[in-house]
Amino acid sequence: MRLLFLGDMVGKAGRTAVWQQLPGLISDFRLDFVIVNGENAAGGFGITEEIFRETINAGADVVTTGNHVWDQREALDFASGEERFLRPANFPIGTPGHGSGLYMAKNGARVMVSNIMGRVFMHPELDDPFVAAENALEACPLGEQADAVIFDFHAEATSEKMCFGHFVDGRATAVIGTHTHHPTADHQILPGGTAYLSDAGMTGDYDSVIGMDKEEPVRRFLRRCLSNQHAQHQRRHGERHDAHDLRVDGDHRSEPHQRLTLRCTSSPKRCSCSRCHALQPQSGRSYTRHFL
Repeated sequence: MRLLFLGDMVGKAGRTAVWQQLPGLISDFRLDFVIVNGENAAGGFGITEEIFRETINAGADVVTTGNHVWDQREALDFASGEERFLRPANFPIGTPGHGSGLYMAKNGARVMVSNIMGRVFMHPELDDPFVAAENALEACPLGEQADAVIFDFHAEATSEKMCFGHFVDGRATAVIGTHTHHPTADHQILPGGTAYLSDAGMTGDYDSVIGMDKEEPVRRFLRRCLSNQHAQHQRRHGERHDAHDLRVDGDHRSEPHQRLTLRCTSSPKRCSCSRCHALQPQSGRSYTRHFL
């Protein structure tokens, strides 16, 4: 079984790139299951029902989120009725929506996905993420009810992410971190067989600050004062998809895997700049592979 995890979609540039490129990725890599974190897809803050549906129609099997899940108020209305839309499982009891789900992959495998948010340097501070993970694993154990168990651990601190990875090692197929929008280079298979990555990065414009227009955040650091909210980076000059490609063997353990960086432009045949020069002219996709 082959799974793909795409880091946080950021704004119009990020979501449009996913909608245009994901069908090709599914075909190129013969993917069985796709997870996309969509919490920044609506202007960089939250996600709408329309964006969620378009992402599913593009080929995503599950859309996960994080601390920005309710930034678009309509998410509170559609979350409970969409099993393939996940918010962090450690929100208090009674919160709309689902924190985990069991899904069928294209090859017939049962994939449990759980979306959990860390607490260190995070707002709002939710319930204990380790207890939430234990509850999810008890409800759907790997090798019994599920053929693969994937955790999207949405958190700031790498120490908390690493502790979470070791906590579920051997009981989960993969722990993939999100939230920072920058991919880490620590992809590895833990001693118990669980694949681990501190952060998958983002799907967004790389000529930016975490997917947002760079002028305002730079000004904040220089002047130490706030003005306008960060604006999403709209110029689709060269999007970056940070993705984690994972294979699962017959014993539900992760096989050696790879991190993919996909760079694309909306007009690859017309663009001659140095950033887009290396693109494949027919597909508009070029891959940088980092093998483990």
